[in-house]
Order: sequence, then structure tokens, then C-alpha cells
Amino acid sequence: MTLRHAAIAVLALVLSACQIHAADDAWSPFNNQARNVPTEYATVADWERAQRREARQYRRQHTQRYAERRKPQVRAWVIERAQADLDRGHRCRSRITLVGDQALSADAAKVQADKAIRQQIRFQHGERFTDLGNGEGKTYSCVRSSIGSIAGQDFDRCEVSIIPCSAPRIETDK
Repeated sequence: MTLRHAAIAVLALVLSACQIHAADDAWSPFNNQARNVPTEYATVADWERAQRREARQYRRQHTQRYAERRKPQVRAWVIERAQADLDRGHRCRSRITLVGDQALSADAAKVQADKAIRQQIRFQHGERFTDLGNGEGKTYSCVRSSIGSIAGQDFDRCEVSIIPCSAPRIETDK
């Protein structure tokens, strides 16, 4: 017999001796007392199953839970403003600045500027806003437009700027 065969035989003998004493070993899977398994479980597998169940229940009870999500809701917000601001917001539009045609006097140039701005307001915002008496912040800037005088006449041109507003609504008692 060779050395190799002898080593295998000794190893087999040692292994068989270990198997004989495995039932008496303190760490045997069938020795419940060595593993601190309570005696009410028939097998170690029953005890391990119970341990897993208890751990699962503990995790369920002690995990962080998030609040239930609400369904999306449409909510209305009311912005409270003074009635004058509300009326102005609905009644008035953005500022318009326009230069009118030249005329022989400053008063006639203002009339030309008013005519030009009424046309522009009517085009942009409609006829409700053409009354310049309802407008806010009306300013004129009139300058001489001619370089030299023609037959002794100087011409003026005016620029007018206004915030066009419609007439305020009047409530009736009906």
C-alpha cells in the first residue's frame, strides 16, 4: 500500500468516528438544549420558522410609515383687494403714447394728438376705451416742429400719453 492510500484510509477512519459521535455533539442540529431552543417546538425548523415570523411582525410594527397620500384637490384662492383697484384692473389697459400731426398752434396740435390717440386706442382695445375723459394720467408734451417759418407761420406737434379706461359700470336698482 502506498502512502497515498494509507492517508485516505486514516482520513476515512477519522470521519467515521466523527459521525458516530455527532449525535452526542453539543452543536448537533437535533440537540435543542444546546441551541437554546424552547421545548415547545418539535424541531429546530419549527423554532426557526417561529423566529422568522416574530422578526417579520416586529419589522412591520416598527418600520416608518408615511401618511396616506390625498387625492389631488382643486382649491380656490381669493385675493382681496380694494374695490377701486379691482375696478381699475378690469377697466384700464396699459399706457399708450403717441405723437399727433403738426398744427399751426399748440391747442390745434393737442386736438390732432387726441384724434391720433383715439384712433390707436380704438384699434388696440376697442370702442369702449376711446373716451379720453375716462382715461388716467393724461399728459401732453408739445414742441415746435418746424425748423424755419413758412410764410411767418410756426408749426407745433404734441405727444400725448394716457392710460385708456372704459366707463365705470353703473348698477341700477332693478
